[in-house]
Amino acid sequence: MNNSNLFRLRVREKLSVEDLAKILDIPADSIRAWENDEKEPTSAELKKLAVFYNVSVDYLIGVKTEENVDVKPVKKEEISLFTLLLNVLFEGSKKYPTGRKIRIETDNLYGLGWSMSTTISGTHLVGCIQFNFLDEYYTEKGMMKKSIDFMKEILFHPNVENGKFQKEALEKVRYELIELIKTEKENHGKYARKRLNQELSSDSPISYSDLGYIEDYEKIDEKMLYDYYQTFLKTVNLDIFVCGRTKHTDWKKVISDFIPNNIFKKQKQTSYYITHKKFLKRMKTVIEKERNNQSILYLGCKVKELTLFEKQYVTYIYNYILGGGTDSLLFQNVREKESLCYSISSGFQNLDHLFLVKAGIDGKNFLKTKKLIQKQMEKMKNGEFSDSMIQNAITVYLQAKEELTDSVNGLIANVDSHVNFGYDLYEIQKEQIKKVTKEDLCALANKILPQVTFLLEGEESHEKN
Repeated sequence: MNNSNLFRLRVREKLSVEDLAKILDIPADSIRAWENDEKEPTSAELKKLAVFYNVSVDYLIGVKTEENVDVKPVKKEEISLFTLLLNVLFEGSKKYPTGRKIRIETDNLYGLGWSMSTTISGTHLVGCIQFNFLDEYYTEKGMMKKSIDFMKEILFHPNVENGKFQKEALEKVRYELIELIKTEKENHGKYARKRLNQELSSDSPISYSDLGYIEDYEKIDEKMLYDYYQTFLKTVNLDIFVCGRTKHTDWKKVISDFIPNNIFKKQKQTSYYITHKKFLKRMKTVIEKERNNQSILYLGCKVKELTLFEKQYVTYIYNYILGGGTDSLLFQNVREKESLCYSISSGFQNLDHLFLVKAGIDGKNFLKTKKLIQKQMEKMKNGEFSDSMIQNAITVYLQAKEELTDSVNGLIANVDSHVNFGYDLYEIQKEQIKKVTKEDLCALANKILPQVTFLLEGEESHEKN
């Protein structure tokens, strides 16, 4: 049974486990068990799933590789266009033709604020624009409409003449982004991470720079950017999240009025996850020298395909025990007992199927640190950790989730992962996390394959091989 296909298909339809259970009249626990490879559906259930998803039973059980999910990785040359576009939109619109006039209007709207970011997330290029404004309950009647009209003006009525963006705005933003790229190497931690990603997978989005590329920025003119904007409006997958006094407003109507008709349509669903087909049998070591008082060590691992349960819960517990805090194996054994590093931590990138360990070290301790990190990872494979460590990790998980539900960004992230990746909502997470066992953690540990050690060596010399 290919449980990953069941998970992908459900995510493609943007359905939660509970949603699918109601549609197919199948217990939600059964669907979770199928996706987590704990049990298999009956022949009748397979037929029902195949009809619903419009695929063959052979595909569901992994005999055939057909798939109706569009796997369309981000194009490297699009990153600069995308980043430039989102920044230029905030430099002027038809009604507010300059950045200064935009800022004046935000003051008139009781300090309306916004933030904007772009990132590469799995196979996707993602832009996040967040507007924050006061509810008119606390200001004055009609203020919400004015705030939403302002947002619509910025996003959908750019300052364009004769099919071109304004040259001054484009050049200003382009200069700022190119300068940011030029100074990137000064951030040694970020540079080391970038180089590790390039060594891990040079031909996939993992290796791409989310800032874009200088040579691409230099090719973009005002017309090219506007042509891209027109295409962008027709092809963008748009998710809108609203957090606030939602009970007092018909937000479905507000959103339908907000979005232009030409992009208010169902989008083709795509696969978000990067999966790895090539694994090194022997870990590669890459060393670069840099003027810095501290050396930075990264150990990069590719992760074999995970079940939905592993992605949501087992990875968190594994990481917390291995390198997620001051009680972790890495912190206690590498930093505290052996004093081999100034700092050490670890983390999963689930969409990329990667696991990374990062340590700030003295270059001369490179080999010792590397070997001791690998030793702690072997302990995880062999189950050499206590049940109390699992319980402590569960407790921290629950506390962190409670805190997130008190924040706007936390609430949005929870719904976003539910809608786009099929993850459970918080109320279900509270119960599911308690089901993680030592056997689950050992199984996950054996899916984590070390591939690359990258050392950005500071002024101290490393040990000789």
